Amino acid sequence: QHLRPGTMKVKVISRSEVAHTRDRRDDVLKVARNPDPALHPFERAREFTRALNAAKLDKMFAKPLVGQMDGHSDGVWCMSANPRSLSAFVSGAADGEVRVWDLPHKRCVWSVPAHVGVVRGLSVTSEGNLFYSCGDDKTIKAWRFSADARLRGKNARANADSDAEDDEEEEEEDEEGDKLRLDQRMVLPVSTYSCAYAMHDIDCH
Repeated sequence: QHLRPGTMKVKVISRSEVAHTRDRRDDVLKVARNPDPALHPFERAREFTRALNAAKLDKMFAKPLVGQMDGHSDGVWCMSANPRSLSAFVSGAADGEVRVWDLPHKRCVWSVPAHVGVVRGLSVTSEGNLFYSCGDDKTIKAWRFSADARLRGKNARANADSDAEDDEEEEEEDEEGDKLRLDQRMVLPVSTYSCAYAMHDIDCH
């Protein structure tokens, strides 16, 4: 069918307003979709990618909680990892307490009341021997990370021992943990800096 010059052909999609109108505000909007496979040439590839991602996520979140570390009497406000160690980890709480953790064994190595008020920020230096903390008391304090090397050695020994010696390992690790707690150099800050205002975060480059 030929059209006369100066005219154009317009195609209109006719839909029922009742079928595409929500009855209630919480209802899901109805979306019209054409299932013709010719209009969706990449449908199989998309479905395969979605199925693959879903399988990966199921494996990742099959056991989401690996472990928990208890000990803070108030909410944990900030955390920082040691770039030179896979074992040492620092956390600061709202009551001013700073704790150093042994991640493989999920326990606290030592703790100190670092600030009066909330510990707002923690940052470990790139060398891994010091870390800085700041809080609501308008101070920045530097702390020694002297337990880091021993934490790494303890972690390596724990990975090398067999399962039959787990009980003996725990007793030896408790003795080593007591020695770490007796390290008085970590109880007192290396240096303290006073600020005019309270710091909300700190970072080391």
